[in-house]
Amino acid sequence: MIGDRSTRLTTRFSSVSPVRKIGRLLEVVGLGAPPLSIIMQLTEAISLGQMLAMLVASVCCFGIGRILAGYAR
Repeated sequence: MIGDRSTRLTTRFSSVSPVRKIGRLLEVVGLGAPPLSIIMQLTEAISLGQMLAMLVASVCCFGIGRILAGYAR
């Protein structure tokens, strides 16, 4: 029974389309960029305007990734 489950999981994840993988990657980047931009602004590496631009870009990145992952299903 355990062998059946591992085979089923391996088969399930190996059949994920490349478009869905790219979509998931964009989602992760979109979720990881806001904390990074906040930390960079707190350490004064970037200005407030640059942080807001990064936040907008991360929202767009996440949205595009969500659309790609949704269409890949």
